[in-house]
Amino acid sequence: MAFKIKHIVLIFVLSLSAGNLCLMAQVKSGNDFVVLGNDIGIKSSSVKHLQSIFRGKYSTWSNKEGVIIVLPSKINESCAPVASFLYESTITAMQKFWLSQVFQGRSNAPVFLDSDEEIILYIQKNTGAIGIIKKSASNIPQNLVINIIN
Repeated sequence: MAFKIKHIVLIFVLSLSAGNLCLMAQVKSGNDFVVLGNDIGIKSSSVKHLQSIFRGKYSTWSNKEGVIIVLPSKINESCAPVASFLYESTITAMQKFWLSQVFQGRSNAPVFLDSDEEIILYIQKNTGAIGIIKKSASNIPQNLVINIIN
């Protein structure tokens, strides 16, 4: 009986892992997202560079503006794909990462917003803000778009 339970648990874990790998492969290129930045001095960036920005590597931009990271909250349907794309992890792991960064004094907490519209408005109003939204979002301000180079 224990042997069968071990197999069932192993199959379940592997199926979850396979699902996560498929999700990661689907969004790995960034083709599903648009990155927006307000006066940050970047018009295009590689995925790796964007990941380092969104992981709190920088506290100021080259123009001396403070970095404000804007992410979808966990109730935003983009949250899981964004966590996979930027952090190569789950929503929970992304949140734990940021808790650790903030409590260790390494970075300011990101701004988590519930919709793409809120993310766009926040970035428009805050110099130094960088955020990520779905490519399918409406009313994307083209003057804020940062081209993702794969």
